[in-house]
Amino acid sequence: MYHTIGNFIPVPPYFNSSRSNFGEDDYWDVTLSYIKKWYDTHDNNVITALLHKNNPNDKAVFCCVNWLSWFGTWTNFITMNYLQDFINPKTLVPILFKPRTARDTTAFFKTCSTLIERRGKRMIEELRKYC
Repeated sequence: MYHTIGNFIPVPPYFNSSRSNFGEDDYWDVTLSYIKKWYDTHDNNVITALLHKNNPNDKAVFCCVNWLSWFGTWTNFITMNYLQDFINPKTLVPILFKPRTARDTTAFFKTCSTLIERRGKRMIEELRKYC
């Protein structure tokens, strides 16, 4: 599922390498939690922490805040990026699935694959409307 449309999202410059700590912390559920917190507070320190930066004036933070601001609201961000499958529909809170132990790893990959596949199918259905 890693190389399918359901696993891709356009992001601003510096975002992926910074937030994933160059692959060490590459968990989209955790990322969505930070993003939701930013929408709830509009506190740029949330993005500074997400991107593992020390300075809220860092260029990566600036680019990320501009990107998130473009969507206007958390709901718009979710809708416009087809991320509904990653959100609890009742609470609008991200579904957390980062493994906490080695035993959780199998469930993590199963959950991720299922969510990515669902998102990809919805994206393809939307694309077909224009073809």
